[in-house]
Amino acid sequence: MKDIWATIAEVLVVGRRLCAHFPTYFAVPFLLYTLDAEAPLMEEMLLESYCNFVSEEDGVFIRNSLNNFSTYPQKEVEFFCEMHNVTRVVHANNWKETLLQVAHKEMIQEAAYIADCWRPVLQHSPLLKEVPFIQELITSLTPIGRKVMKLLKLATETDNASLKKQKVFGFVKQFINQLNPANLKKFLRFCTGADVIIVDEIKVHIFPRQDRCSNFNRVPIAHTCVPILEVEDTYDSLPELSEEFSQILSADVWVMDIV
Repeated sequence: MKDIWATIAEVLVVGRRLCAHFPTYFAVPFLLYTLDAEAPLMEEMLLESYCNFVSEEDGVFIRNSLNNFSTYPQKEVEFFCEMHNVTRVVHANNWKETLLQVAHKEMIQEAAYIADCWRPVLQHSPLLKEVPFIQELITSLTPIGRKVMKLLKLATETDNASLKKQKVFGFVKQFINQLNPANLKKFLRFCTGADVIIVDEIKVHIFPRQDRCSNFNRVPIAHTCVPILEVEDTYDSLPELSEEFSQILSADVWVMDIV
């Protein structure tokens, strides 16, 4: 089993070297522990990572209970403790310490064997050491609406794009801005082939309908190798584009327009 986990670590290194890719769903404290088992973990970073590690509902509970434990419904506290196997009696003075222990146990201790298998491989990878802190690497790769919008570049043959193209380009940016994190990753994967940010720009080519040389209906088409996103200029409103693009992102199979 140790060899299998070590091989997975090698895959992570190869992905980083060849494609600048690294998964962003790992808990940062786990990665820091993997790279250096003796490295101290800041309490605030541990708690914030844990809020993102657990369900959204539990994350909201943790943040709220830390600020107002004395006035928080006791039943909700008891339910959380039961679900996370907390056996001690908790109160306002030991609640933060309790959460830190739970976070450390679930994110690090329970995965310590995997970390021990990965450490010899990841520690000797200069591609991971190029970022001073692993948290900066994860942050740089994690897609958020504003960062993805900045990647978009309107492709024009002249310096000035037509008002029609600018309008549709604005719809594309607005559509991205309203996506939740899961669909934002799907959008990136549709355009670039990866669900993290590994490109410097995504060119958006907006063109008249008669320019399309395929038999597909009006749908945005992506060329992941460049990457280029092709969008027709026939969209008259944001809801119109959002509806059709959302259908693409929610589909189980994506049609590739390849000659």
